[in-house]
Amino acid sequence: MKRNLLLVLIAGLVALSLVACGDSTPTIAPAATAASSAATAVATAGSSAATAVATAVSGAAKNPSAELKNLGANLTAASDALKKNDITAAKASFQKFDDKWDDVEDYVKDASKDLYKEIEDNITAVKNGLRADQPNVATIQKSLDTLQQKYNEAIALVSKA
Repeated sequence: MKRNLLLVLIAGLVALSLVACGDSTPTIAPAATAASSAATAVATAGSSAATAVATAVSGAAKNPSAELKNLGANLTAASDALKKNDITAAKASFQKFDDKWDDVEDYVKDASKDLYKEIEDNITAVKNGLRADQPNVATIQKSLDTLQQKYNEAIALVSKA
């Protein structure tokens, strides 16, 4: 699987290089076609790494601020569930956040290592609280509130960059 991914990645990069070496007439179609073909081939490989490579190869612009905001909705949902003492729903919403945090955490880490550490510390506190045999809703809510505050600070910081 890794070999196939590597071959597809190399093929995509070669295709992009060849397009870049062509004449200097402004055109988008060949580059877009090559990138699209490479992205499709890589995505077909079926791993999250392939998806990341496909996105990079296709040249798709990322909006870190929007990605962070979208992911933050899961924190709000977890907090709302906790306020209703619905631990199951809180766990599910927080898990959605945690599953995708790895995809965006570097934006925060690059903007502020201290803020990143505070967020990580609160993620750990919420995770541990939700995993407890007898979850203490008040303690979890406090950690989650702090996490949301720090996360919102991160969104604002990344938006400025």
